[in-house]
Amino acid sequence: MADRYLEMKNISKTYPGVRALSGVSLGVGEGEVVALLGENGAGKSTLMNVLGGLIKCDEGTILINGKTVHLNTVSDAQRHGIAYIHQELSLFTRMKVYENLFIDDMQTKAGFPVLDKELMVRESEKVLKQMGIDVPGNAVIKDLPIGQQQIIEIAAAVLKRSKIIILDEPTTSLTNKERDKLFAIVEMLRSERKCIIFITHDLDDALNHCDRCYVLRNGQNAGDDSCADIDREGIIQLMIGEKAGKKFAKTNRTILDEKILEVKNLCTDKVNEVSFSLKKGEVLGLYGLVGSGRSEIIHALYGIDKIQSGEVIVKGERVNKASPAIMKTKGFGYLTENRRDDGLFLTLPIFTNITITAIEKIKDKLGLISRKKDLWIADEMIEKLHISTPGNAQLVGKLSGGNQQKVIIGKWLHLGPEVFILDEPTKGIDVGAKKEIYTLIDQIANEGTSILLISSEIEEIIGMSDRVGIMANGQMAGFLENDEINEDNIIHYTMS
Repeated sequence: MADRYLEMKNISKTYPGVRALSGVSLGVGEGEVVALLGENGAGKSTLMNVLGGLIKCDEGTILINGKTVHLNTVSDAQRHGIAYIHQELSLFTRMKVYENLFIDDMQTKAGFPVLDKELMVRESEKVLKQMGIDVPGNAVIKDLPIGQQQIIEIAAAVLKRSKIIILDEPTTSLTNKERDKLFAIVEMLRSERKCIIFITHDLDDALNHCDRCYVLRNGQNAGDDSCADIDREGIIQLMIGEKAGKKFAKTNRTILDEKILEVKNLCTDKVNEVSFSLKKGEVLGLYGLVGSGRSEIIHALYGIDKIQSGEVIVKGERVNKASPAIMKTKGFGYLTENRRDDGLFLTLPIFTNITITAIEKIKDKLGLISRKKDLWIADEMIEKLHISTPGNAQLVGKLSGGNQQKVIIGKWLHLGPEVFILDEPTKGIDVGAKKEIYTLIDQIANEGTSILLISSEIEEIIGMSDRVGIMANGQMAGFLENDEINEDNIIHYTMS
């Protein structure tokens, strides 16, 4: 076992009413990649916020290269060679690559108080080339794909000669090609004797690319092991504290023959001649590789993207000009893929996020917002969806990813939607929260709501769908139902 260059010993942290960490320990050796795993709310972020200098622990010791250090601020952490690359990237998107890389160490020309732009551009391009991407140093960040932005954040850590690098859910928004590039960079950092902490919900990524895994549960160490000596089942058992049962919650649903939705020969600038229908109480899974058009067809259907030709028919009536407002009046709810940017007001409380879809519903006789109605609806959804929160006034940004997802479901569910579009409903949430979301999907379908389920997880599509439509190259490649729904058939159509 590698000597532990970093050691966190018996770290504890308490917030009012919440014991976030209780005696947690973690260690990383030089040239080692460790996975930090656990359900949302297990304490992973709190532990890394302590290491990153964002919060102070109440008890415990941190040693770097055998010496005790005190990380009271982010600057303290950076001075000790710690770089924390968050899931939500912190680049200045309207600034250039070199400006982001040298933001706190601007280079000047020798003897002159003038910025040496040429040097910074040259050094930026050099370090990025070492990481396998060819990006101009004077390119504007917002014009680059998310995968390259992620690598630029890592490049900033390399330029600062950071020894300890924390990667928080780095693969969540990446294509397969971008993921491969990221893991190649992780291997490069390993070869340079860096200490890597890899926070992820993707157990395959942990097992395939990490040396060891630490599992947290309820703010405590649940176990740690070599990734060569443990499997998915073992990790899940540590995460949830019990033998993992069947992942999916699909029951024998009653699907009526009534067509709630029909899409006929729909064309946009990204999809061509797509047709499908959705019955009452049915879960129709839409699967496809990145760029296949699976999300684009939903954007067109919901009125976000312009329809060039084709028809959208809801309960037998043609929708002449779709828009989010019109589709809402037609009984559509929409859980977007990017919950943080498109689905939630992170700085507002739960009750506001849930009732924002029904302002008219919560007004009193004078036309004013009724706080009583507002809170009653929110409390009903909190109870129905088992949202873990101290109360309805909790800021949504302080909830775990799984509970944030439930808030989005709640903001549509209290309206009684007839069609619920779920775009990547379990993206970025842990195993336990996924099981709860699957149970909710099944419950909603059994209550008569029709569901369009878009997912990049093939097991999720197979486990939850009554029928599956497979998108490829902007077209509907085929449909599967009953015993036809299996991985081989889905992959066959995906690659067609």
